[in-house]
Amino acid sequence: HFTYVPMSFLGDESKDAAEAALCANDQGKFWEMHETIFANHNGENQGAYARARLDTMAQNIGLNMDQFKSCMDSSQHQGEVENYANVAKQAGVTSINNGEPVGWSSWEGLKTQIDAALGQ
Repeated sequence: HFTYVPMSFLGDESKDAAEAALCANDQGKFWEMHETIFANHNGENQGAYARARLDTMAQNIGLNMDQFKSCMDSSQHQGEVENYANVAKQAGVTSINNGEPVGWSSWEGLKTQIDAALGQ
C-alpha cells in the first residue's frame, strides 16, 4: 500500500502549496496540481508559491476557480497540512530524500529509489 502525503515543513509557502494540492484534490485534480507545483519551484520561500501563482496554477489545470478560491480562503485543509507536518516531525523527518531530487514516473522507478535508500 502506498500513500502520498504532501509535506510542508519549508515555511509558509510550502504550507500554502500543500493546501492548494488538497484543494485541487477536492476537484479530483491532486496529481495535476502536484506536478504543476513541482514544475514551478524556484527555491524555498522566494515567491514560487505565492497565492496569486497558486491561483494561476489552479486555473491552468482547469479547476473551478470559485471552488478553489473558497477552499484556499477558508483554509479548509489547514488542519490536515499541520497534522501531516506534525506527524513527520514526530517521526524525525527533516527533509525529503536527504535533500536529493526525487524523480520517477512509474511505480518501478519509485520502488528503485526506495530500495536504494534502504540499501537493498
